[in-house]
Amino acid sequence: VVDDEDIYDGKNWFEPKCMNKMETIIGKIVHEKHIDVIVTFDDYGITNHENHIAVYHVVRRFIERNKFDEKPIQWPVCAYKLLTTHWIRNLLGVFDLFVS
Repeated sequence: VVDDEDIYDGKNWFEPKCMNKMETIIGKIVHEKHIDVIVTFDDYGITNHENHIAVYHVVRRFIERNKFDEKPIQWPVCAYKLLTTHWIRNLLGVFDLFVS
């Protein structure tokens, strides 16, 4: 959880300042904690939530930029995305096991 005045619900997540700040935070955490796997939302944001969608794009940008960075992370970092399902399947909860 990140508590930052520039990043909060209701913020215009796609402003360059916000996107850059999120990418910086992700990079810092990846470096400090030696993270090698990131799990994020997909580009539909599970519930079409703007900040979920922005996080997906920032993680994707972070992974892509790291490939061409002057000082790339010295270990492989993989990113996986959760897949958005239809809202009815979200309501089914555990009963979705039978549909899946």
